[in-house]
Order: sequence, then C-alpha cells, then structure tokens
Amino acid sequence: MSSVTRPLIAFVDDEPMVLDALKRSLRSRAKDWDMIFFPSAEAFWDVRSDDWPDVAVLDLTMPGWSGLDLATRMREAGAQTRCIMLTGNASLKDAMGFINEASVFRYYMKPCAPEVLGAAVDAALADARERSATPATDGPARTDAESLLADRLSIGTVVLDADQGVSFVNKIGLKILGGSGALSQDGARRLRAGSPDSARALDAAIRAAAETGETGFVALPDTAGGSTLHVTVCGDPQSLGTAGVTLFISDPDLTRYPTADTLSRLFALTGSESRLVEQLVRGLSLEEAAEANALKISSARTYLKAIFQKMGVVRQAELVQKALTTSASVVRADQD
Repeated sequence: MSSVTRPLIAFVDDEPMVLDALKRSLRSRAKDWDMIFFPSAEAFWDVRSDDWPDVAVLDLTMPGWSGLDLATRMREAGAQTRCIMLTGNASLKDAMGFINEASVFRYYMKPCAPEVLGAAVDAALADARERSATPATDGPARTDAESLLADRLSIGTVVLDADQGVSFVNKIGLKILGGSGALSQDGARRLRAGSPDSARALDAAIRAAAETGETGFVALPDTAGGSTLHVTVCGDPQSLGTAGVTLFISDPDLTRYPTADTLSRLFALTGSESRLVEQLVRGLSLEEAAEANALKISSARTYLKAIFQKMGVVRQAELVQKALTTSASVVRADQD
C-alpha cells in the first residue's frame, strides 16, 4: 500500500474528455481516495516512484504503450498495484488474456458507470487488504479467468476449444450443466443436449459460429420438465475454424438479468431500445424480442441500429456480451 493516509488511485486514459468525466463523476470519492490522472501510459511511467498507486484504472487502447503494456511493466517492476482495465471492445478471449498475462484485477467495457467503477476500486482495495492480512504467497493477486467471469457474469458461460470440447465454464455455467435436463457435460468434456432435436440444433449453431463467426440462438427444452434454456452461440470472426465459440446460457431459475431501467441508465437508451435489449440478453432472437415488445421486425431492426451506435458494438453477440458484463455489478446491487 502507498504511504499516504488515503489509498492512491491512478487513472490513465489518452482521451481528455474521458479523464474530465472521471474527475467529475468520482469527485465525491475524494474524501476516500487520493486521485491522480495521466493522459498516457508514458506520462505515468515518467513520474513513477517507489510509491506505486494502490489501484490503477487503465484504458486498454492508447497510442504508444497500451494499458496492458503498462500493467505488465508495473508487475515486472514489483508493483503491487491492482489494475482495472477499461476497453471499448474486448472478447472473452481478451478478458482471459488480461487476467492471465498481466494480472489485471478486473476488466470493464466502456462506458462504465461511475458506481460500477467505484465499486471495482473498492473491491480492489479490499482484495489488497485481505492479502496483506494473510501469509505471503508468490504470484499475482488474481490470475485465473474463472474468478473474473464468476465475478462479472451472472449468466452461464461456456468456451469451446477447436475440437468443440469444453475448455472453460464459469460458476453459474457449472450449476446449469450439473442440474439441467436440457444441457449437460459428459466425462469427455462434451456438451450433451437433452433430446436428439436439441442436439442437432445446438450442433448446427456451434458449427455455423465456428465456420462463419455468426451468432446463433437455440432454445433447449428440459426433458425432465425443468426450465427451457436459451443459448446464444457466439463465434469469433478472427478465429474461424479454431477455438473461438462461446455459449451464453440463460436459465430463468439462476440468471440475473439487467432490467430495462438498468440498461437505459448505463447506455443512455430510450425506453423502447432498453426493453428490446432486455429481451435480447435473455437469449431471445431479434424476431422473438420484437414480438415480445409488440414491434414490427422492421421497427426492431431500426431500433437495433441505434442501439449498436449507442453501445459501440457492431454485432448482436457483442451487444449481449457488453450488456451482461457492463451491467453485472449494477444487477447484483439492484437484486441483492
């Protein structure tokens, strides 16, 4: 920890408007933290001292050194700083890399609500206090991707490898796979649907996502009479034919979804836009979401274009992922 009475929090972003917004929105935390702001990673590095900040909030994409470059250099220099990464667009694979390669404590999609960012800084400080009160161990404070995703996503998340075997499952995903008659995981790490029809539909969606990068939507009824699972199958256009397929599994009995009001506050959406996104993150297709909101499909497509622009995404899969990851902390606060 730093030698000052209050914890020292550093913010590094190359966009002056972002830094100004951070200063304004976090002004109320000045009684709790000492805050310093830098327009580049190099500017931060030039004035560094042995008194490293307790927490650093870093923009991922900056000219020159990226936020990831700075986090890596700080770790190599022996800093115990907890790093929080902000990014406008990152895949699940990127998130795992942040955690495993640079010991990033959390990552958040932009725009990040002030209350979410403030809660993240508090969590990082609490993590530092907890570790300082326990026997020292080698290694970073938090290095596994499962910890990140368990904290950030309140929806089942399954990552498949190039052979369509399960390479990662978050905690809610494990609960779903272990307790649903609609979808499970066998001893060979393969997903098993509850019926032949469901298996064919899921396999087709996974193959399409792997081969074309397109997003698929599959409803999997529970053959034992439980809840129907809604699965969003997301491909990675940059990793076609290889590992890059992620399944977001919605179970109404376990998943905490952001409300339309939460989505409106986070992304400045209109009422109609936020209600449409609310249905999309529950695993509905655009056609189903339009029907649920009594909209013509042409109107839903028009709304979707405006939503993409406001949320800074270009694909429906990115929309779902960003809505879930950005809103996760707010959802917990609203529903706990």
